[in-house]
Amino acid sequence: MTSGRAIPHLRERGGGSILFTASIAGLIGSPFSPVYSAAKWGVNGMMASLAGRLANDNIRVNSVCPGVVDTPMLNVFMARPDQETDRDTNLAMMRKLTPLGREAQPEEIANAALFLLSDEASYITGVALPVDGGFVSK
Repeated sequence: MTSGRAIPHLRERGGGSILFTASIAGLIGSPFSPVYSAAKWGVNGMMASLAGRLANDNIRVNSVCPGVVDTPMLNVFMARPDQETDRDTNLAMMRKLTPLGREAQPEEIANAALFLLSDEASYITGVALPVDGGFVSK
């Protein structure tokens, strides 16, 4: 695991930041993809455990939890043959459930990640940050 390899180096330099990529499915579950959701809950569990363990080493550990993001993965997920509706109908439904009414662009997820890794977030650890246009707030 990459974080395990990084920890000794971060300790040597007196601290740093580790960031995991999870998903809102790891915060609220997903009836459409329970295995994916379980995996992302595991990512957030690992993050929280490491945050507690590494805080005394001045190592911050957080995760970014994207919602619906305009990527090739989204297109594959929205058009799965086991779905009862087509891609466009599924995407319209997701937009309706998202208070900001649209999917994120990859750059928006990257900006949240950069913030969590930066010194601007120096007092943030153990946080699973939803970057989801307000989806989990509904």
